[in-house]
Parts: sequence; structure tokens; C-alpha cells
Amino acid sequence: MNKNNDLIKIGIMIDSFEIPIWANIMIDEITKLDHAEISVLIVNNNYKNKLNGKFKKDQERSILFDFYLSYEKKRFYQKNKLCQNIQCDKFKNIKEIEVIPIKKNTFNEISKGDILKIKEFGLDIIIRLGFNRLSGNILSIPKYGIWSFFKNNNYHQEIKFNGFWEIFRDQPVNEVNLYLNGNNSSEDKIIAQAFTSTDQLYITRNNVNKYWKNIELILNKIQEIYLSRNPDRILLDKRKKKEDFDHKYEKHIPNNKEIIQFSIKHWINYLKIKRKFRHKTEQWGIMFDFNENSFASPKNCNKIIPPEDRYYADPFIIKKNDEYFVFIEEVLYNHQKGHISYFKIDKNGKYELPKKILESNYHMSYPFVFKFENEYYMIPETSENRSVDLYKCKKFPEQWEFKKNIMKNVNASDSTLLRKDDKWWLFTSITFMGSSSNDTLSIFYSDNLFADKWNPLPTNPVISDIRKSRSAGKIFQINNEYYRPSQDGSKGYGRGVVFNKIITLNESEYSEKTVESIYPDFDKTMEGIHTFNKIENFRIFDFKKLKKQ
Repeated sequence: MNKNNDLIKIGIMIDSFEIPIWANIMIDEITKLDHAEISVLIVNNNYKNKLNGKFKKDQERSILFDFYLSYEKKRFYQKNKLCQNIQCDKFKNIKEIEVIPIKKNTFNEISKGDILKIKEFGLDIIIRLGFNRLSGNILSIPKYGIWSFFKNNNYHQEIKFNGFWEIFRDQPVNEVNLYLNGNNSSEDKIIAQAFTSTDQLYITRNNVNKYWKNIELILNKIQEIYLSRNPDRILLDKRKKKEDFDHKYEKHIPNNKEIIQFSIKHWINYLKIKRKFRHKTEQWGIMFDFNENSFASPKNCNKIIPPEDRYYADPFIIKKNDEYFVFIEEVLYNHQKGHISYFKIDKNGKYELPKKILESNYHMSYPFVFKFENEYYMIPETSENRSVDLYKCKKFPEQWEFKKNIMKNVNASDSTLLRKDDKWWLFTSITFMGSSSNDTLSIFYSDNLFADKWNPLPTNPVISDIRKSRSAGKIFQINNEYYRPSQDGSKGYGRGVVFNKIITLNESEYSEKTVESIYPDFDKTMEGIHTFNKIENFRIFDFKKLKKQ
């Protein structure tokens, strides 16, 4: 790569050299990229004059809100640091341009002279971490446009009240958007999007999740540009349909009545949760049935309840000689470290007790088993070891040996393989820095199962949505169409299984459509279902319940 010509050149717009820690981390990560550079800082020289009139008045109306936040700051001091402002030391060696935005209606414009200065840097992207909404010629200067995380005009007020309304309005997910700024709010495009689970108690927890997603969305979009160099596709509005999220409420500055209501709601929810989980622990079990309808409710399933000292989860199946061999994660509460076990179920539904077959000094779960060229293989989840490992069966079903690392130095969860179009496609959920692996899905491909290197799709993560990202079992076919089971964790881990029909899968892109779902609504004692597998008419699930300690 030509170091000078192929670098993606980025400008950062800031109001002050003191920026939130999450923005510092983002800038630090950009400077580590070998295919991008921060070429210039565009500094708002007019920012010190912004604290006037309405802005000050809005702050005065937020005394109760600040009082509530002080309670959360004490409770989550370490986590809360992510949104605190610090002096950014990465700015020292970056060229600066000071500009004075010109107010025009509800927008700001940049003078012709300042635009000429910015134009000299040949920027591909401008990331707006300050300023009010911009309009005019500045929008067409960077090749891939001006990006920001906030659509409305007042950047600082949006940050201040970020996370409040999702809890106040009982929204199950937080929407995180990366916008391509247009000349007015209706012209803004969402070029990257993520949905994280809403913590129903604490604003701080929700904001921490959002800030990690901000960093992830920026870095992934830069990576996509580097791999694709296709602005027509990269700058598409990523919203598939308007009903993806509830936009019927406008976000205003909460008044005192709403803040008091929020505080009362917080304590009511807190007491409900404490009461629900008092002297109880989660336990996973297995259920199965024989049903031709893959998406039918499992309300009449046979249940396998584990002993009080352990749980069973993540069932995968291999059929051999009219028997179903079920491979599971088994965890003893005293050890809190999973190993892989198996048991058999015959065609009449009779089953045996599980037997341990694979264990290591780190946690193992999600035993993805499959057959290839008359041999049996397994990819158990080994995220605690920061690896994706392939095992080969020496003697079915009990003896397994390590074959190779498919990936190293990666925290990947619930890796699932699909053999399609003479290629191997690896679906996996990878943890990004401090964020969760539950709300992302990435895909890698290879011609060879035993390859040393797997190629990423340029659009990774292909899905960033707590409601459907993480895999929940083997991809299966119905009428020559592929369906991917996934987990919905929007109201708690492992709440339900969502079925997604694969629409597009190739070396450059992936798309799917959600078609069905299964939740444990049929049984009040169940808290969740998060794995589904099938062979012919045999279906198997796991389920979560609360048991007394």
C-alpha cells in the first residue's frame, strides 16, 4: 500500500481540546490504524460564546437531573469515567485550523476562507465531535462526507440527556446511529447503526454501552471504506424499514416532573428485581420434541431437568443409527466452568444422563458439531481462551482431539459454520473492547476448513443488534432456503430465539430477514430460550428458569 496516497485522511471537528474519554479512545484507535490518519483538527473558536441565553436556561432546569446523576456517578464511578472530559494528548502532533462558524437560521456555515484551508488537506472524512449542525459547502468537502452521532442541533444537550428517555419510555433497546450529515435534518442518512439492550435501571450503564458502540461504528466504517472504496454503497442509508425503531417520541429536555417520575420508577424497578432474584439462581435445562414445523411453539416438549448442582445448555445434535447424540454445555455451580458432555435420545424419546467428553482449564460451551467428508468435527466456544478452536473426533462420540486454531487472539462467541457455494462461512460474535458480544455478528469465509487465515466480510459486523445478532444454533434449510437461528437478548440474556432467512451471502455482503421467533410465553416458570437445533423432525432447545438456592 502506498503510505501517502492510500491513507484515508480524516478531519476531526471539536469545540474544545477537552473531550470525553470515549472520544479519546476512538481517536487513539484511529491513530493506530495503518490505513488511516487524522490529518487536521478543525477547532470551533466560537465555542466559548455558546454558553448564553437558552443554553444556560436549559441547564438551570436540570438541577434535579444533575442530582440524580450524582447518585449514579457514585455507584458507577469507574464505568462513568468513559463520559468524563479529559485533555486529549493525541492532538499534540496534529495540525489545527481555527474556524468561527457563521450562524444561518438553525445551522452554522463555514466561511469561504476557512473552507479553502480545510480543502487543502484533501480529506476523505470529517468526524464532528462538536459544533452545531452544519450546512453549505463544507458538507461536500470530504469525499465520504461529515459524520456525527447526533442528528439534532444541540450536540452538548443531547450528550447531557443521553440514555434518559429509553428508560423513561420502557424502550427495550437503545438505538445508536452514525449519521452522514445533510443540509437539513431530513436529509441526514444513517450509514451505520447498532441496537444495544436497555438497562431499565441506570442511565450510566446504557451510556457506557452507547459510547463503546460509537467507537465501534466509526472504526468499522473506516475499515469498510478501506476494503471497499465504494462510496455509493458505503453511504447508503442503513435503515431497512421505518418500523425498526420507535421514533414517535421527540426527545426534549426532561422537566422536573419527568425527572421525579423517572426517579420513582427507578426505585420501583429496583425493588421488583431484587425481590424476583432474591435467594434464586438461574438454571438451564433441555427440552425436545418431534415436530415437522420448525417454528412451532415448544409448549408440549419433553423436558430434561438437570440436578440441583448444575445446568445443561447449548444442545447440538448428530443423528446416527436412529439415535440422536446430543452435545451440550454442562456447568457445575461449584466450579462455574463449562465442559462438553453428551447423551443419547432414541426415536421413542428415551434418554440417558450426560457424560463428560471434553474439558479444559478454561470455560467451554456451545459445542457446534458437524460432519464433513465422513469425519466428525466440533467447534466449542472457547472465548475465555481468546480462540476459535477446531476439534476432530477420534472415536464417536466420546473421544475428541484438538485439530487447530481457526482464529487466535479473538474473543469470539457461539461460532457457527455453514458450508455453501463451495465455501466455508464462519458466523461469530466478537467482543469489541468494552462492548458486549451479544449484539454483533461477523462473518468470515474460506475455501478450506483447515485454512490458516479466514477472510472477513468488508461490512463486518454484518449485524449489530441485540435482538438478533448472536447465533443460537446450526443454520438449517427449508425448501432450499437457509435459516439462521439467533438470540434475542433485548430484555435479558437468552430471552428468545429469532429465525432469520438468509437473503444474500457472498464475499462482499450479507443480508437476512427475520421471519419467526420463539419465546417462553407458554410457561410462566421459564425466563428464556437461547439455543435451537433440528434434524429432520427432531427439535431440541434449552430453557432458563429460576430455582431456589
